[in-house]
Amino acid sequence: MNALNKTYKALYKYRRWTAGALAAGLALKNALPHLLPVNVFMTYNASLDLGAFPVEHLVWLIRDAVEDVGRVDANIIPFVSTGVDVNSAGFNLLSTFKQPCVVGVPKNFFCSNFLEFEKIDVRFNNNKNRMGRQGPNERKLLQAMIMSNSAQKFAVASHVLFIKQNWAILKSLIPSFFVLVGYVLCVHGPRLLFARGKPVSLLLIYQTTIACLLVTMFLCKASKSTFMQWMVNSIDKEAASLSKDHAEGGIEYLQKLRERNMAQRTLLGKKGEKLFTAYGNHKDGLIFNRYGPPLTEREKKLVKIRDSVA
Repeated sequence: MNALNKTYKALYKYRRWTAGALAAGLALKNALPHLLPVNVFMTYNASLDLGAFPVEHLVWLIRDAVEDVGRVDANIIPFVSTGVDVNSAGFNLLSTFKQPCVVGVPKNFFCSNFLEFEKIDVRFNNNKNRMGRQGPNERKLLQAMIMSNSAQKFAVASHVLFIKQNWAILKSLIPSFFVLVGYVLCVHGPRLLFARGKPVSLLLIYQTTIACLLVTMFLCKASKSTFMQWMVNSIDKEAASLSKDHAEGGIEYLQKLRERNMAQRTLLGKKGEKLFTAYGNHKDGLIFNRYGPPLTEREKKLVKIRDSVA
């Protein structure tokens, strides 16, 4: 008990420094991919086999996306990524004072049939297993990674919109904001116990502090889940509304993602069943969604947008 009292007194004494350091650390951790120099980011995400992929297609995808979404002040550098999804880093704000933004196009965007996959090293299960095309599920997985130009345009345009609309800044600051909320609750919440003018036990103070911490964690998770829903739906709507071609490409892109997840669910066995549903959605929390809305829900919304776009 004495050790607990000493710890509590030390945390209370340096509460401002602790809260400030935690908020700054979380903001830096979440913003780090968007602040790294381009050459450092490329080291961990870019493929070195540039000669195996047509640069013209890579440049066309990025240039077409920038023209479609409108003016983007930030300089965007394209590259071929090592994964099987489009990835990006950066934000549009203060573009003249920071590093350029980057958008990575996956290797499978350069493949139009099974045979072309032989030229690239496609792996699954955390890069442990090399992808072949012998079994039916492996062929389904490869087929799900072959996408039309429309689907590719939608995927790249979504990441360009992520950069243009500065979603990375909000995504980085939300956890830090709730550190400040937690500071207010944990410091001022226990003080309310003394409002009655009666003695208060240390146990009750600890219980109140823990309760305030749990409330803060709940609010943080709820806000992050709500933010992911808002961000994904907003980007999907903006990208699909660019043209009917983008809307149809978005529907195909989400269908391909579901087909890929369903194939992985079978290939990975019990691990795959824990990761994906039978419909190809990510298995998420009952209350909070880390991945945003399910793919099936996003697909239905894009169908409505496609039908409304002239």
